[in-house]
Amino acid sequence: MARKIDREKVSKILDVLKKYPEGIWFRQLVRETGLPASTVHFYLKKLSGIVESIGYVNEEGKFVGIRIVRIKRSFQE
Repeated sequence: MARKIDREKVSKILDVLKKYPEGIWFRQLVRETGLPASTVHFYLKKLSGIVESIGYVNEEGKFVGIRIVRIKRSFQE
């Protein structure tokens, strides 16, 4: 069964990201939203059109090490 999109959770994530236009560490984003890391990760994948992740990606396309997340510059106000 497909996971339902919760607009309140999306809004929490975007509200925090808007406070950090230069980016925020993934773990800090998790702390500030109060959401589980797996939930934040799920929604960041869903928001990939407007959110970007910066950091080291291994050969399998998975982030390892430092990961900074921000709203793409083209979507910043």
